[in-house]
Amino acid sequence: MAENKKSFVLYTEFIETFESLNDEDAGKLVKHLFKYVNDQQPETDNPIVKIAFIPIKQKLKRDLKKYESICERNSKNGAKGGRPKQKKEPKEPKEPKRTQKNPKEPKKADHDNDHDNDKHDINKSLLSEIEISDVPIELQEYYKIALGFQKLFIKNLKEREAPTKNQREANFKNYVTPIRLMIENDNTSREQIRQAYDFLKSKEGEFWKSNILSTKKLREQIDQLIAQKNAPKKDSNKPDSEIKKKIAQYD
Repeated sequence: MAENKKSFVLYTEFIETFESLNDEDAGKLVKHLFKYVNDQQPETDNPIVKIAFIPIKQKLKRDLKKYESICERNSKNGAKGGRPKQKKEPKEPKEPKRTQKNPKEPKKADHDNDHDNDKHDINKSLLSEIEISDVPIELQEYYKIALGFQKLFIKNLKEREAPTKNQREANFKNYVTPIRLMIENDNTSREQIRQAYDFLKSKEGEFWKSNILSTKKLREQIDQLIAQKNAPKKDSNKPDSEIKKKIAQYD
């Protein structure tokens, strides 16, 4: 939070994030949120809370930048003796009258189309720069999961001092579509995706950390990854016991 800033905006759209969590995780998310806005730099080992907090954190950061920008502008205006005079807006042109030379109705500007054309294409936007409010409701869950994996891939690469440019510049379509296809087409459960996330974060998943660096690769390899995660642990004493049994046969 900025200095002397005692409040923040909690958007109604966040209800979808909280409704998707169980009561325990939702409570942990609320505590995590208030610690963050009070500059306590909270940390959590709960991957669900960590992923769910990402879009909230980004929204808060954008609001903080707007707040600081307004404060800076007001400070400059104060130094100049107050707010600058507002320029008068130009009058709207009058519609041409219909005459015999101009019998047709004047063509009105298609403001709706102009608005749509100005709106950026979300599929080509950087995943990390998209606001949750820009994401269609039916894709918001997939977006949150994809954003969580993007952070994890970058973290795993930084631990190896490897470049992270491709992951940081990943766009919405390339990262969200594989998550959507896993759930909708491949029948991959959300629990399996969570297991994959935990495994890629653990020491046991060291091999996969350098092989799975995108959600596309995750989709291709998730079956093998889950199989290895759930495979029974090898008994390091088993080979010795087998040898002893064979030796005993000859005693």
